[in-house]
Amino acid sequence: GGDRNGGDQAWSQELALLQSGAHPDFLRIEPDTSTAKADIKVEAARQLVTFMQQTPTRSAWRVAVIDGAQKLNTQAANGILKVLEEPPERGLIILVLDDLSSVLPTIRSRLVPLRFWPLSDQDLSALAQRLDLPSEPDLIKAAGGSAQRLQALSEPETQRALKELAAISQGKGTPATPLSLAKWAASNADLARDLVLSQIADSARTKGSKPLAEHYLVSLKKLAEQQAFNLDATAVWLQVFGRAQQLSR
Repeated sequence: GGDRNGGDQAWSQELALLQSGAHPDFLRIEPDTSTAKADIKVEAARQLVTFMQQTPTRSAWRVAVIDGAQKLNTQAANGILKVLEEPPERGLIILVLDDLSSVLPTIRSRLVPLRFWPLSDQDLSALAQRLDLPSEPDLIKAAGGSAQRLQALSEPETQRALKELAAISQGKGTPATPLSLAKWAASNADLARDLVLSQIADSARTKGSKPLAEHYLVSLKKLAEQQAFNLDATAVWLQVFGRAQQLSR
């Protein structure tokens, strides 16, 4: 009993360090959302290389997670190539991304893909209750099998955006609603793109509106151009929301 309690206590300590971001053998890298591009910069790549050169202190392994690896800019992507090609002994680097084709071929060729399929609504609902996340059917459906997305959907700012988006899809809201949504979307591009385009498509199907369906397709193209050419994200999103509001009236 004593050994088991001691083991549980040791595990709790490790878990607390991981959750606080203070574990010396674990590194998490995410896109820099303080900038308009919300990308992963070369400084993060250098941090990864330095981290992997160090010896584990509390664990047998050093583990680094690059969450949203599709956001690696060109300099950062090139900066991690060598460490991906020749990872240190007892070093593990995990790249988390939605689409394997979204990273450079030079990176893709160095990866061992491990696919995780979306959770069923039933499994996600059960997980949400365990993690104390909202489990309303509408939110579970909108999460698309992703616990991370469900957590994002539960944030107050996202909840506000969802209400504004619902108003726009019904042809309601004020003249300021599209701009408010555009500012939110510019800082939450991936989540906004999925939710907004899905909403526009659903609205087009429900109303049988050909112009709204065409707007869905045009929006896809505009958002792709915005990312490719680093255009003003707020301005592009404003066009998407403003036109959707007009067409839904």
